Amino acid sequence: MISAPANWVRHHGANLVTLYPPGGGGRIRVFERVRPLMRMSAILGFVLERDPAFRLRSVRDATELTTAEGEHGAWVAVTGTRDDAASARFIGAVFGDDVALVVDALVAVPERAGLLEATARELVLGASLGLGTRRRRYRYQPPVGWRGLPSGLVTHWYPPGFPGDAASIAVAPAEPSTEDLSAVFDGMIASERARGHELDGRIVECALVTDHGLRGRHWACAVRGPQGVSQRELAAFVAAPYLYSLRLESGGAGQAAHREVFAAVARSVQAVPTPGGGHAGHAAPSSDLFGYLLD
Repeated sequence: MISAPANWVRHHGANLVTLYPPGGGGRIRVFERVRPLMRMSAILGFVLERDPAFRLRSVRDATELTTAEGEHGAWVAVTGTRDDAASARFIGAVFGDDVALVVDALVAVPERAGLLEATARELVLGASLGLGTRRRRYRYQPPVGWRGLPSGLVTHWYPPGFPGDAASIAVAPAEPSTEDLSAVFDGMIASERARGHELDGRIVECALVTDHGLRGRHWACAVRGPQGVSQRELAAFVAAPYLYSLRLESGGAGQAAHREVFAAVARSVQAVPTPGGGHAGHAAPSSDLFGYLLD
């Protein structure tokens, strides 16, 4: 899971490794399997509740990371007091599908802060979850004000007025696939027919490019079923080895607004990170890093 420095003292526990640098001055804890998967703000709480002597003062420098394996990660610096003395710590996490690896570096001697921070960051960037190519969540901008309900790796989003405002956006995980994009649309139509719906009118198809350079296709059509006519839209992209797809179902008077919201979500899709050297990323947009995974 991690490659600890060879000259550091290691103590092993259940899903926990504690590392002490030569000469002391602090320690690093590595929680190898933290379940359930949670936001970075919740991971911060998980770490601090296991150190009741620490009193939190501030959280800063929240950044998103990508590990050498291409997994999503996050990093924060924390200041506070411990046993009435000023103290600092650095907390990082690597997010798997249903588990996180968490690194917690506590500084006891200020002069050792640089070493502890650098070592902890390298542990996060180099962490190995060994998950490989598989169905994966990916980054996108959730529809503002809509409520998300996760079901496995799929998240369904519903507008504030649901069910009166009858709409939903389904964001499927990135799928390892070489399937042609048109086959994805054919699959959507087949599923509609299995539900007793039939196409109502023509199909509108066009090219679509996300704000992050993913290229794909967008389809829009109407279907007629027992409850009348409703709108269906599908956005799908390919960036080898993954295929990405999002789907809108919309009925009632709000279809125009729903379509605008869906288009914005589709344009925000980012490709799954690729394995490679790992990088420190950029400043996080909020304190709830990766909250979109669960909201």
